[in-house]
Amino acid sequence: MSTHSRRISKYELLELLGRGPVTETWKAADTQQNRNVAIKLFHPDLHADPDFVARFLTEAQLIASLHHANIVQMLDFQVSQPPEAENLTPYVVMNYIEGQTLASFIMNTSRMGRFPPGTEVIRLLLPISAAIDYAHQRGVIHHDIKPSNILLGKAAPASASTPMLTDFGLVQPLKAANCSLSSALYISPEQVQGYVDNNRSDLYSLGMILYELFTGTLPFDGDDPNDIMMQHLSAVPTAPSLINPNILPAVTAVIMRSIAKDPTARYPSANAMIGSLSRALNISQTEKLGQPYPIDAMNIPTYIMNAQIPGMTPSSSPASALPPGGSLPSSPSATPVPSAISGSGRDASPASMTPQLQVTPPDTIAGALPFVQPAMDHAKLTPLLPNAVAQTPAL
Repeated sequence: MSTHSRRISKYELLELLGRGPVTETWKAADTQQNRNVAIKLFHPDLHADPDFVARFLTEAQLIASLHHANIVQMLDFQVSQPPEAENLTPYVVMNYIEGQTLASFIMNTSRMGRFPPGTEVIRLLLPISAAIDYAHQRGVIHHDIKPSNILLGKAAPASASTPMLTDFGLVQPLKAANCSLSSALYISPEQVQGYVDNNRSDLYSLGMILYELFTGTLPFDGDDPNDIMMQHLSAVPTAPSLINPNILPAVTAVIMRSIAKDPTARYPSANAMIGSLSRALNISQTEKLGQPYPIDAMNIPTYIMNAQIPGMTPSSSPASALPPGGSLPSSPSATPVPSAISGSGRDASPASMTPQLQVTPPDTIAGALPFVQPAMDHAKLTPLLPNAVAQTPAL
């Protein structure tokens, strides 16, 4: 991507933070507000999709409407065409959060064999679970939850940090074809199959983070994203207690249910997952899960404009619920819904109200599991727990 002028609109590009399959993320200076921001630029080759700009504007508006103390706020979104450029450049602007990510925290603790206590795990993931459920309740699925997309800031010690979820994306949710290595480590089986509109995909990714925090490793690993994705589809994960003998059996059960290959066997919400983990660890929750935190008035977007591109009209994104049986139609079509983009600049380190989609399953991989089933409550899911761990070695 060309950034000869190193400036887009009122933003001066300062430092390239990283590059993903479809975006570049920069630290930039907002010259009007006199503050640093993070700006994500979309690669021009995405414009081959004639509906891209309309969907970008529609979905950016939805994500910008999320106001939660544990979600990095989107401040601005535009479609720009610098004088020297031939192509349009869609971009989004977010608060710039300086400091470490959960990925660096894990690298310096669990990956070194220094496992954080259960209270610290709950402290880190309790607000993230609230942010995930808050977004789901408003029809937004993240699609790329991983440690590098959870920011901890610069607070010292780390126990004073405020975890924040970032990199909600736009237009193209995480798919196998454009999956980076760091995303492949946490991708759900149904995303590998091409089904991207299921809340419980986010919960699977959060379960992978749990596994890593308690064991210092991941159940599926390698150097080839395609190989890792095949493991998510068919390989049986090693029971966490066989890696870290200090893990309680009840904690192992929570983790294994969280990463069940069948979405209906997982927890129904991030709230339910972290609540079960708290009980397994015998830790009292001091905050109510799944509720939006107080909004900081300074984080409310200050510069949001829906750019109107000549000849482009934002298209509606109708979303109809799947039939009660959860079956999918057979014609190869799909209706886009608000979704998330993969590959922010933080990929550099390796490492109900939700709209449903009437989609056609793409060419499926042999032996893969079905993707969407009717929502099930906690009580109905409980009997499925033995199935989720049936193939693991006895604890």
